[in-house]
Amino acid sequence: MQFLNIFRPAGATAATGVPTPEQSAATDDLAQSARRDGVLVFMGMLAPDQNGAMVTRNGDAFAVAEATRPLQSRGGFAFLNAGSREEAIEIVKVFLNGAGDGECELLEVTTEPLKLD
Repeated sequence: MQFLNIFRPAGATAATGVPTPEQSAATDDLAQSARRDGVLVFMGMLAPDQNGAMVTRNGDAFAVAEATRPLQSRGGFAFLNAGSREEAIEIVKVFLNGAGDGECELLEVTTEPLKLD
């Protein structure tokens, strides 16, 4: 199973949008280990909102608005391989121990066609 993990920092990191050197070192070490173990597929940081946009479609009309998330809601993301939802949750807990305070949204992703039963 693959999951998208979206991290949003809290505390001091949220206020500045920049992790501490200790948090950066811890997450770098975790990423290297997770890559070696085949858990981490890809990861990155979310860029400042000045380059983002919200694109909406309603019928035949499209609207484009500037992204409005505040600086402190920036964070990062990772695509993970896990055997189950529970395993993915445990992987995220290990990440949060290194990254510090914040929250992770964990979403299962698939490249298979969805079946609506």
